Amino acid sequence: DDLRPKTFAIVSQDDPFTLGVMDRLKGKLTDAGLQLVFDEIYAPETTDFSAIALQVADLNPDLIVGGTVLEDSIGQIRAYAEAGYTPQYAFYTTGPSLPGPFKEALGDLTERVYSAISWFPEGPGFQNADFVAAYTAKYGVAASDVPEDAANAFTVGQVLQQAAENVGSIDNADLITELHASKFDTIVGPLSFDEVGAPKGSFMLLQWQGDSSVIIGPSDRAQGLPLGPGEPTSAKPSGNPVRIGISLPLTGRFSEPGSAAKQGYEVWAALINASRGILGRPVELIILDNASDQDTAVADYEKLITVDKV
Repeated sequence: DDLRPKTFAIVSQDDPFTLGVMDRLKGKLTDAGLQLVFDEIYAPETTDFSAIALQVADLNPDLIVGGTVLEDSIGQIRAYAEAGYTPQYAFYTTGPSLPGPFKEALGDLTERVYSAISWFPEGPGFQNADFVAAYTAKYGVAASDVPEDAANAFTVGQVLQQAAENVGSIDNADLITELHASKFDTIVGPLSFDEVGAPKGSFMLLQWQGDSSVIIGPSDRAQGLPLGPGEPTSAKPSGNPVRIGISLPLTGRFSEPGSAAKQGYEVWAALINASRGILGRPVELIILDNASDQDTAVADYEKLITVDKV
């Protein structure tokens, strides 16, 4: 509860997209018990945010919510820093999801900033790896430079293809009926549409940590955990290790797949221990060789549970 924000401010560009998002967030945050202490809308051509920043700094809300595109997200963040305001939490609609120009403009001021994003290059979505490979080959860019808008356009093609194949027709009426009725596999995740055609898929939440942004939700697409206020970016796991017991066939008939599994476990443990561990604790693997024998495997797990206390 000590880390939970209690007050928030909204500072948004006068734009239909950003205002729609702000209205929705305002309702959700107030319903969750947060107090709105400042609500400001500015003209799209605004470049000087110093006056707004001074007002926000004087109120010192726990959470700042910015309805922004790239340039004004940078302008807001710089102005808050100059005014001496460091929010516990900061969320901006667009800007943080454009890694190159956002980081280049702000440097360390990007730290712990949140944003929403519909797609990222390493995502597990349907055909995502194929899309990234084809895009980078065709346009000669790195995967990290593939625009989110390009991914959204590819998604439209995926939905159209699946809808047409599902009904065996490209008739408009048939396609409209199918679009309202089905769920489609896309590079941004499963996607369906409500009665007025609005998409019902979920966005992802990212947070800037160090030199890059990290997807922190939803859990099935998360790359890592969020960092709380004051928590070091390079937080390493500490305390008593999480001991994980594993019995594998490292010798005998099934030694080849057993050795491969051991390597996979070890790579996973090394990566997670180099980041944040499990719940902030390091991982310790205890791997026993069952010599490809079922009875030995059972005995191994009995020992791991009763003696090694994994």
